[in-house]
Amino acid sequence: MPPGSLEEAFTQAAADYQRGDLKAAEKKLLKLQKQHPDIPDVLHLLALIALQTERPKKAVGFLQKATKAAPSADLFNLLGSALKRDARGGDAIKAFENAIALAPDLAEAHYNLGNVLSIEGRPDDAAESYNKARQLAPDFADAHYKYAGVLGKLGRLEEAIDAYRDVIGLKPGDADAHYNLANALRKSGHAEDAAGHYRAAIEITPAHAEAHNNLGEVLQDACEFDAAIDHYREALKHKPDLAEIHNNLGNALEKSGDTAQAMESLKRAIAINPAYADAHTNLGLAQESAMLFEDAMRSHRKAVDIDPDNADAHSNLGLALLSEGKLKEGWEEFEWRWQNRDNDKMRDFTQAPWQGEPSKGKTILVISEQGVGDEVMFAGQVQDLLHAGAKVVLECEARLMPVFERSFPDIECIIKADPPATTGRTDIDFCVAGASLGRWLRPDADAYPDRAAYLRADAARRDALREKYKDGTKDLLVGLAWNSLNVKIGPRKSLLLSALSPLTEIPSVRFFDLQYGDTAAERNAFENKTGVQVFHDPDIDQLRDLESFAAQVAAMDLLISVSTTAVHFAGALGVPAWVMLNTVPLSCWLREGDTSHLYPSVRLYRQAKPGEWAGVVERVAKDLKDFKPA
Repeated sequence: MPPGSLEEAFTQAAADYQRGDLKAAEKKLLKLQKQHPDIPDVLHLLALIALQTERPKKAVGFLQKATKAAPSADLFNLLGSALKRDARGGDAIKAFENAIALAPDLAEAHYNLGNVLSIEGRPDDAAESYNKARQLAPDFADAHYKYAGVLGKLGRLEEAIDAYRDVIGLKPGDADAHYNLANALRKSGHAEDAAGHYRAAIEITPAHAEAHNNLGEVLQDACEFDAAIDHYREALKHKPDLAEIHNNLGNALEKSGDTAQAMESLKRAIAINPAYADAHTNLGLAQESAMLFEDAMRSHRKAVDIDPDNADAHSNLGLALLSEGKLKEGWEEFEWRWQNRDNDKMRDFTQAPWQGEPSKGKTILVISEQGVGDEVMFAGQVQDLLHAGAKVVLECEARLMPVFERSFPDIECIIKADPPATTGRTDIDFCVAGASLGRWLRPDADAYPDRAAYLRADAARRDALREKYKDGTKDLLVGLAWNSLNVKIGPRKSLLLSALSPLTEIPSVRFFDLQYGDTAAERNAFENKTGVQVFHDPDIDQLRDLESFAAQVAAMDLLISVSTTAVHFAGALGVPAWVMLNTVPLSCWLREGDTSHLYPSVRLYRQAKPGEWAGVVERVAKDLKDFKPA
């Protein structure tokens, strides 16, 4: 403290500062500083005034002199803050390190050092500093908060979750703490817990648009579309110009079946942000649902033009092209699926990817990638590799092994595993996903060979089941499957068993339950309504035993089904199958036509309008009257 009259002058300046009269205080202090350049208290207060009036460079000058005259942890800590505000991160780090050297227990200095380290792109070091600050001061909520944030960026999610819980323990009414904890929980796969903390954030701050939006995303992922829509709309009340929320609302509306409103929301997102690639490709999906296929294709292509690295846009474009029968370009675009943000199917293989090279004399591993029905479908292309002179190793789900081993005696079949069972095998030259074979083998629909069947069921078991099901009659054996339990796309391609009641008017037909899952209630209701039984074989469970299921399908004269795994089995086995399709079916069935390029035994019956199955069933019933098994 300056002695005598200097002390009195400093006291007056400090009083001005306390009253908020920074101009008067600074004038007095500058006069003192001119007379006595190195008084630490004067320099300190001048630095504070400079920082409060947005002059960090001036503050740095004062504090450099002060720390030289009387080095202290507090002055170095303030110098670090001034250097940080002056965008001199490296010098700020040194200042905070000097403060910590003088006072190792100064939590604020560790915290401030963490802030600069984070800005300077050193998150690991920042985490260490934040952690030290919170250990020194367990009630230092901001230190816990910043520690959690940097841990999240480092992918150390479980530690971040614990740190956010510490923040909430100190500040239970902090909506953002609940929101950020929810984000970390969601990223780590704890969606239900995340939803609870989004709701806590909303309860504290009802206008928290981001919490409403993210809760909507969690609910949408759980296929709770109506609830998701409510939260998106609530978010838009508070932030109506956020394109992301309009995009999310459009997605949820489309999945709930409100295609017209979905398109309006997605167009609003695009109006706000014309370069929003995700909104363009999502608009394309909604336009497909509305059967506006040309518009949809333009939207998908626009998304790719805007963001050439957007994997979702490329994948959606690929599926649209495949649906239109433009297979060559479609397969190319569909390869982008491996880079989709939600794709967790790719495992690490030690073999080089097959890129269509000459395969004669080479061993090629065909990778199992998608569901059982897809594995059966893509297996139809594997024989092309054999015909080209390759040796094939075919990976498949364990349930398919007995069927595939019987059907492909010249192929080595192995069970899908993670890590792959082929890891380190040097006798395999290349690997390729089953769904990628088309890129090299099927440039158009005409490239599919007219093979009657490529799967073989156990003949003895098939014959035994057929005899059992015939039960001494000459009745037709007709398998039925009517429902897909896929939570995302199942409702649109499914119908109720009761919708098939017109089929019961045809005499000399025995119907069999080839639908997976528990169907007892539906079958009983159907029998009570129609007086016709849909036979169920309790000894066969396709979810566990595909060997028996293949024999059961092979025992049928005809399968009538929506798009399910049963259809792929029937087609691959050469069993006649009539497939009832919604207006926007899976790409494997294409957009048009009543025959399948995949399976000669499959016939397609398409909806004329979304949700209208009655016309489809009527046509199926009409044709069933005239059906004669081969």
